[in-house]
Amino acid sequence: MKGRPARSLLIAICTLASINCAVHQTRSVRSSPFVQGSPSEAAPGVAGAESPPARISPVPQRTELPRIEDTDPRLKGALERLAEAPSPEAHLAVAAEYRKLKIHDFAIDHATKALVFAPRTSAAFDLRARSWRDVGLIGLALGDASRGVYFAPESAAAHNTLGTVLLLLGRLQLARSEFEAVMRLDPRSAYGLSNLCRVDLLEGGRDAAREHCVDALRLDPDLSAARLNLAMIGTETRSPTVSGQPGGRSGSRH
Repeated sequence: MKGRPARSLLIAICTLASINCAVHQTRSVRSSPFVQGSPSEAAPGVAGAESPPARISPVPQRTELPRIEDTDPRLKGALERLAEAPSPEAHLAVAAEYRKLKIHDFAIDHATKALVFAPRTSAAFDLRARSWRDVGLIGLALGDASRGVYFAPESAAAHNTLGTVLLLLGRLQLARSEFEAVMRLDPRSAYGLSNLCRVDLLEGGRDAAREHCVDALRLDPDLSAARLNLAMIGTETRSPTVSGQPGGRSGSRH
């Protein structure tokens, strides 16, 4: 019995010594700064692999793209005048410049702001109607074009805009009435004659169409819409070109 505690103590000491030795060996392996094996066996990207350090590319600086408001002198000038003295006329001037650039959402926005200043401004309704029309929102265009005529019944431009919208809706007789009103208000309106030519073509009246287009070109030889419509006479067509007000001679609906 006396020898048993001494024997147990001896076994415990040996056991602890063995564990300590094993732990020491494990720590030695794990703390080694080298990967075991030859460099060709080392996994790429770990210590010991013979590969150059990764290069970090610098983050490119953000560059600002040029804005149309800064590059177009007419639009820039209109915006500067608006900032100096806000008014319905100033908003309309900005809207007109955006519309020329075919930025219709901003054109509509500034025409709407002009109407906030002056709710009965026919020119604002007319401009907004033309932009609604050109982006395909014919219902909104019809409402604004009708208001444009209502507030300015003597405006040839307003009647022409309403006529073009009615034409897109297939209301040929109503459109003809509007274009005839254009000619009563402005007998030398080349765009009014060209649009009458278009109605004639859609109704199948080629002789009347030819006469109207020839008269339009006599007044304005550069009116491309009239030239295109004239070229269509004698051929079947469903979409002759419509003319806009003066200042837009490309054949688009201004």
